[in-house]
Amino acid sequence: MKKNGDENSDLLRFYANVKTSRSKTRSAYTLMDPGTSHCYIDSTYAKQLGLPLCHAGRMSVITAGTKHPTSKRYQVWLEGNIRGIAGNYAAITGWYTLFDLKGAYDLIVGKNWHSTTRHMVDSGNVLHLLDKERSADEHVAFVPKLALKALRPHQGRYREVHNHWRSVAHAASINLISAQETGRSRSKASKDRIFVFDMRERKLGEEFGEDESVLADLGKWRVQIRREFDDLFQPPNGVPPP
Repeated sequence: MKKNGDENSDLLRFYANVKTSRSKTRSAYTLMDPGTSHCYIDSTYAKQLGLPLCHAGRMSVITAGTKHPTSKRYQVWLEGNIRGIAGNYAAITGWYTLFDLKGAYDLIVGKNWHSTTRHMVDSGNVLHLLDKERSADEHVAFVPKLALKALRPHQGRYREVHNHWRSVAHAASINLISAQETGRSRSKASKDRIFVFDMRERKLGEEFGEDESVLADLGKWRVQIRREFDDLFQPPNGVPPP
């Protein structure tokens, strides 16, 4: 579903902080999926963390209608959390089953976490963790205690970001060429001029808030450059030089 150009059906994807076997912190590209029966960790990623494996019998996994052959089931105890909007953290610590996620995700937080953690998701793709409170008249209510903001559609792994760039360029009728194609073009006709563009969906001027403050997702150095070289960053006009 889309409303006013916003994506309201995006997957709940986050970057979690997890501990390695040497107690170092690593980032994990994480999918929150209440439709998955258990929590899963990519087999390659689990080996990179160096966590000890625990044999847990056998398993038969079905993904998107595909039934995978029965195989041995291995699990790891993973300590992890996801940073909330207010700077507090939601724990996702627990047993994770190893499975080849094909590099799509490092972790999938499944039904066993969702069934024990009271939560709700709003239209802004924010996951709210809820606390139960009892009023003086013994009425029970669930109130948000922590909010997790999911990644935006163009955020995530390089592959997803790359696909987003391509769609933006296609919508703008810009033909993209690879670095190899650029090199071949330059070798054949050294006089050709190549233009490099920084393409963003954010409109000019949107890097500042109403109070002239810099938005959190843009580096201050970018804003400083824009201000110092304002004459170089004007909206394009006319046609490119021959």
